[in-house]
Amino acid sequence: MIRWEKLNDVNKKYFQMFYSNLKELEDTGLYTMGKNVEQFENEVKEYIGTKYAVACGNGLDGLTLAIKSLDIPKGSEVIVPSNTFYASVLAILRNGLVPVLCEPNINTYNIEIENIKKLVTPKTKAIMVVHLYGNVCDMDSINQFAKENNLYVIEDCAQSFGATYKGRMSGNLSDVGVFSFFPTKNLGGIGDAGMIVTNNEKIYEYTKLARSYGGANYNYEIEGINSRMDELHAIFLKEKLKDIEKINEVKIRNANLYLKNIKNENIIFSEDTPDSKNVYYIFPIRCKRRDELKKYLYDNGVEALIHYPIPLHKMPVFKDKYGVCEVAEEISATELSLPCSAAHTEEEILRVIELINDFK
Repeated sequence: MIRWEKLNDVNKKYFQMFYSNLKELEDTGLYTMGKNVEQFENEVKEYIGTKYAVACGNGLDGLTLAIKSLDIPKGSEVIVPSNTFYASVLAILRNGLVPVLCEPNINTYNIEIENIKKLVTPKTKAIMVVHLYGNVCDMDSINQFAKENNLYVIEDCAQSFGATYKGRMSGNLSDVGVFSFFPTKNLGGIGDAGMIVTNNEKIYEYTKLARSYGGANYNYEIEGINSRMDELHAIFLKEKLKDIEKINEVKIRNANLYLKNIKNENIIFSEDTPDSKNVYYIFPIRCKRRDELKKYLYDNGVEALIHYPIPLHKMPVFKDKYGVCEVAEEISATELSLPCSAAHTEEEILRVIELINDFK
């Protein structure tokens, strides 16, 4: 079976390095927020190009704290993609704010300025862009509009570590960016972990306090949460970060094999944002007969997944709060994610291509 993701094969090298570092951790007895976390923060901010980086327990907490640091009045609106993962919206809800679902471009799967403009009201205070599937949004137009209308811009970078727009890293294209290091991500760890990055000192100071109850040394200044990164995760992620460019290049190679060699007219490819580098967290295709194709691939030894099978506005949590989101529904009904991890071989990718080209 050609699995969608080959995590064990990707991570073997990093586990070996991880185990060799455990003796030092045993000696110090400091298992959370120690020197390895601090080193990882420094290495991430250097790689991304931001002034500050704040490690946290997971991407959702990172988004929640990032939004809270902006001190947006309760009940205000935040524009967010209609086709994103639920965590993007949940972070908004956790801050007492109102998610306003914005339809994406059907070709890039990302929100764009023309659709954003239609949704702005006097209650709008922020735009959350999501660099979905590893493809960066068109940030110049969004940032310019946000500046003109006094809006914050938040980047959900959970799927785009190492992706760039006009030479700048995702996460360094807005007021604040947030990464997830969930195991399946390009820079994936051995459990939940996240990182907030920013060039804003106030955002940095707030999130640094808020991730650990709201203070230090039993003196709490604000109402925070418990979202500290474990040293174990930092040790593993520090090693993997050294190879992130190689990891991304293999994923890009696999994506290019698909793009150049799939000739089935039933398959629709996504489009990259101009002037961007897509790092292909997943390789998405669309097909009107998606469910048939998924079963056909599985029956022939290939696992493919759907990102995401239920659009946000149709989830029970919202109880028909939103109207029809036609583009999100179209993507949800037709999208299929092909195997594209850094451990998949060219031979495996070519086998998937062969099967897709034979699908009638």
